[in-house]
Formats: sequence, structure tokens, C-alpha cells
Amino acid sequence: MKWAIIILTLCCQSIQAQTNEYETVTITNWVKPGPYLRVVGGVTYNVAYSQKWKTFSKQEALMTPLPDMDDIIGGYPGTLYRAPEIKKTIGNARFFEIDCIRPVIDPPTGQVSEDKKFLKNVVILNFSEATGKSVNFYCMRTTNYVDSDGNSFICYDCGIQATNLVPDIKKVTVKKPN
Repeated sequence: MKWAIIILTLCCQSIQAQTNEYETVTITNWVKPGPYLRVVGGVTYNVAYSQKWKTFSKQEALMTPLPDMDDIIGGYPGTLYRAPEIKKTIGNARFFEIDCIRPVIDPPTGQVSEDKKFLKNVVILNFSEATGKSVNFYCMRTTNYVDSDGNSFICYDCGIQATNLVPDIKKVTVKKPN
């Protein structure tokens, strides 16, 4: 019994010595930002994780089919948006025109009397041809864009690529210096 206690004591001391020769340290590496880090108004966003960022087609409900007339609740029909067209460019602002079709319901009868067609204009800031080959480019809704004539437009921003280095923080276990 006496020998078992001595051996157990030596084992415990040996294990304790091994665990004390290592420590966990934090290492910070500064890396180039990836393509999903975009800057809008001086704030860096991760397009993949931010709730504010969606594809333009989701932001504007593009190509959303109209519901059946039986599905319309309270007499408010849906709207069908067609693909947008670029109409003009001023600086970093692109003006898009979207054709919209909204059925008009005759209140007394509940019947669709005609389709009301109208144009909706929106502005997209920092839009590039590389991201704009379809309506599935990412953007976020920002404050309205006011042109030189005082007209206000719904505005989205694609942001600019983040260029500042970002921290890549890792915890690693290293051997303590003697």
C-alpha cells in the first residue's frame, strides 16, 4: 500500500508538470478582406451574414407572380415586376426603370376590370457591370436618393469592396519558454 501511494504521487506530479509547460495564446493575423466584405457609408458589412443585404430581385420582389384572384385577401392584389432596365447613369448612381403591372379590382363586383401599368424608378449606387449581369446581385436599402431636380427615388447600395486588412484571430496552444 505504501508503494502504491508513492507511485500515485509520482504520476500526479509528472502529469502536473506536463500540463504546466503549455499555454494558450491568442494570435492575430491581418489578412486581405474577401469579396463578401462591402463598405457602405463607412461601415463594413459581411454580405453573407448581414440581415440588411439581399439580392436586388428579393429587395424589389422582381418576377413575383400574381396570386390567383381567390387568394387575394382584402381586395389588395399583388404586383408583377418585370426585369429592370438601366435608363441613365450619374456618377456612381444608376437609374433603373421597372415595368409594373397591377390588376385593378372593381370594388362593387370584385372583378378585375383592367391591368394598371406603371413605371417604378429606383437608384442603385456603386453598381458595377460585373455584378449586374442579372437581378441577383447583392445590395442593401439606404436612404432615398434625391436628384438635382428634387425628385426622390428609392435607393439601394451595392457598396464598395473593403480594402482595409481584417483580423483573423486564433487561439493556439504553445510550449512555454524556459
